[in-house]
Amino acid sequence: MVKLKVKWMTNSITTKNIEFNPLKHHLGYIADFVKNNSRKTNDVSKEILSIGHSVLDIYTGNLSVNNILDSIVKIVREMNCFNIEQYKKWIVRNNDDYRIVKLSDQSCWTLRLGEKRERFIHIHPCRTGMFHSRFNASTLKTAILFLVEFEGRNTGGIKEKIDSVRTKYLSLPPVKSLETSNKIVEAIELIESRLEK
Repeated sequence: MVKLKVKWMTNSITTKNIEFNPLKHHLGYIADFVKNNSRKTNDVSKEILSIGHSVLDIYTGNLSVNNILDSIVKIVREMNCFNIEQYKKWIVRNNDDYRIVKLSDQSCWTLRLGEKRERFIHIHPCRTGMFHSRFNASTLKTAILFLVEFEGRNTGGIKEKIDSVRTKYLSLPPVKSLETSNKIVEAIELIESRLEK
């Protein structure tokens, strides 16, 4: 009788190996966060700081966070990556340290090597492509806190309210005018559009 060696690691990559911050990169998650934390600005202001300080790409499509993570796992496994070493070899090629993959809704995602040993697959939406918006981190933080604090724009005094959350919670200066801060208004409108669904 011949004994077969079983590869226990064949499907070892799971969603637990993916580093993804949906508060930075997923519009549906952001809208749910706003909805679930209405008027709890003091409670969420520290969590908002996790968004960081860089430019952010936000996925605006309809795939849930779990759909995205499951799709990424499936793609990585199809590339014969079942552990961190195989993933590293697949990611690093031709002096690049990332791969771009396309999901079922045609959205494009960037995969990199994560900094954490357990979460070695770092993902975020691509800079361009379908279902994508790009904002500065301070713009997104301002928009989220504005919506959490004031539950929308329909009460007037938008500039004053934007200035209030920027100075009180983010230690940022007031905006010069709404016209020069159109990206903040654009981010607020984008999140509100998902709140209405």
